[in-house]
Amino acid sequence: VNAQGKVTAAALAALFRPLMPTAEWQQRDDTIASLQFVLDPDLVAFDGHFPQAKILPGVVQLDWAIHYGRSAFTMPPRFVRMDAVKFQHVARPGDCLQLSLGWDAAKSAMSFRYVSDHGVHASGRVVFGDA
Repeated sequence: VNAQGKVTAAALAALFRPLMPTAEWQQRDDTIASLQFVLDPDLVAFDGHFPQAKILPGVVQLDWAIHYGRSAFTMPPRFVRMDAVKFQHVARPGDCLQLSLGWDAAKSAMSFRYVSDHGVHASGRVVFGDA
């Protein structure tokens, strides 16, 4: 609030900072999907992680993989476990990431892999089950 008792434009803009990147789907079918996005420095995910050198937290990468996987595939509702999850290289603001997803209905498992010009950032599998 400014001296006139009004909410500033900067304060309003802070309320509407992006939670998710703006993704462009490159492939999307029943078992394989891929998308690309640039890590906007204004993403809420970078807050406090870390002030001196911002990186995309691993838990956010998992959340986004599941989010986009649910958009691409028909998956059971319940998270069961993660398998072979590895974080190989940090992702920073401005990086252009390619997220590749695969769905194995027989195993109720979704594989994910984040890649950029810097190499592989993260990969693994998430297993789902019925409620």
